[in-house]
Amino acid sequence: MRRKQTTIIMGLMLAVAVALSGCETTGGSVASGAVLGGLAGAVIGNQSGHAGEGAAIGAVLGGLVGYGVHKYKARQTQTAQETYKEYKYEPDQGFQLDMKEGSISPSIVKPGQTVTATMKYAALGTGAGMPIEEVRTLKKDTNATDLDKETIVRTDGTYEGRLDFQVPEKSPAGDYKLTQRITSSGKSAQETLAFQVQPVTAQLEDGTTELRYEISMITTK
Repeated sequence: MRRKQTTIIMGLMLAVAVALSGCETTGGSVASGAVLGGLAGAVIGNQSGHAGEGAAIGAVLGGLVGYGVHKYKARQTQTAQETYKEYKYEPDQGFQLDMKEGSISPSIVKPGQTVTATMKYAALGTGAGMPIEEVRTLKKDTNATDLDKETIVRTDGTYEGRLDFQVPEKSPAGDYKLTQRITSSGKSAQETLAFQVQPVTAQLEDGTTELRYEISMITTK
């Protein structure tokens, strides 16, 4: 009976995971990590007979991937000819990639609010089009997770992409880095946007205080 129950629960987890991953590609997965973490915790607690242990492990798993992510379709901000002129590009220079600029905002957000990261890059010498991998990786200390990873065929020009992600309310305090990287045909370029999660205390209705978080953003190249 226990083996059959495990199979059923794991099947449900897989179904939910597939559904949520489908939402992420279209941009609607707020707190999906928390859902998956909770499901994982439920299974672990059920099989070990320790509900508290399962809940704790589930919370950890949810924290690692619990950033609600919404990606907007990148737009072309400069034509091929405009980009050639800016870079003084000649056809014999071959394929080139350049990360032009990026931003992360707002400078301060409250728990549960959304952070917006943008990146702008130029692609030159792509011919009829070349696949370019775009990756955004969030890192804290030695822990890292890809918030977004996609390969898109680009022709010559300048492109700007936007990614919104919601910082979980229980994110650990400390320094975080968001690396935005583009890669194609052995060439790559990247930039790093850094931000800091700072603990704050909030006064509750009963007069007690609790630890909360606010995010101070710092942009670096």
